[in-house]
Amino acid sequence: MTPFAVHLASDAQLRRETALRDEGDPYYRSPDMAQKKRSRPLGVPMPAEWTPAKHWRYVDPKTRLGRWWDDRGRVTCEWTEDARGQVHGVMRHYHPNGELAAEVPHVHGDIRGTEIQYAPTRGKPNSFYSGQTDTVRRIERVWRSRRSIASTTFFDAGGTPCDSQGRRLGAKRASQKSAKAITKQFSRKPKETFEQAIDRGQRWLASLLASGHGEDIRRNFPRAGDPLEVVSAGKPATAAKVARIEKALGRLPENYKRFLVTHGSIELLDGWITQEPADVISESKRIAEWIGVLRNDAAVPADTKPQRWLVIAQLGDEVFAYGLDLPNSPIVHLYLDDGPDYDVSGSFDVWMSNAIERVMAEVAHALA
Repeated sequence: MTPFAVHLASDAQLRRETALRDEGDPYYRSPDMAQKKRSRPLGVPMPAEWTPAKHWRYVDPKTRLGRWWDDRGRVTCEWTEDARGQVHGVMRHYHPNGELAAEVPHVHGDIRGTEIQYAPTRGKPNSFYSGQTDTVRRIERVWRSRRSIASTTFFDAGGTPCDSQGRRLGAKRASQKSAKAITKQFSRKPKETFEQAIDRGQRWLASLLASGHGEDIRRNFPRAGDPLEVVSAGKPATAAKVARIEKALGRLPENYKRFLVTHGSIELLDGWITQEPADVISESKRIAEWIGVLRNDAAVPADTKPQRWLVIAQLGDEVFAYGLDLPNSPIVHLYLDDGPDYDVSGSFDVWMSNAIERVMAEVAHALA
């Protein structure tokens, strides 16, 4: 597939041309678009929609070719879909300068095969690119499935394998084994509550820091605060705020209500942030509206029947939300740009336990 050309019109030109074109466009006079009030950049087709992931998205119904554009009209991603609307084939991401950023193989919605990421020769990288230093120029990640990575290999400019920081392999090998051994000591126990999961993560991090891994963790996870914490708590919600959320969205599970009044929201070491109590109602309604649009405009899985969602966390086009209409109100992991498609994650206790496990695995992998 030939990469799309990137349109690099100036901001002034974009404003002039979009203003002239949109003036007589009934699409922009519709109630929905009047509510969103966002100018469509030059080069973005009329049927494209601005998504919660903050990009324009359109899939051609005839060719099943999909694209994302940023707010300047630059193509950031392209892919093809199967008859069910799932990504099938190689999804390609592009840096802002138009260079290829990544190739990710998909098989009917699942990631399988070798993903390859490329560093840009100039300018800022695409947000998808996960390289952390200029020394790393290529990353190859082998996927067994969307939730299982077999291996990740980093390469320098000469094509020589290196670690995530671009250093020769073998450096600090003893301490890397120590980090892995420490992580194994903090395995989760059955039926772990979210409080127990957070406590386990904090004890695990304290052991790593005591063993001298703080510098490596800070270098690999630049979003982490100072001091380093597995979980940074926000402002707890008041009982009145929880009552307003329940009045607007429906009855909340008891463990999530307990989380809101004790933690409010949290930021995990890897950058994941749970929804702040003040935004739970508005974000839940926004995501529900977006799912409704997808349900009306395309053939979506029968599992998207719930009308009431309670968003607890989101990152880009991935959203974790309670499906309040589903039996036992489980937390669902939604992939909004894949259909939507989703996995059921279970209760909030299970979700938090999984989140701590993910952070521990990411840190252990980075230090290894």
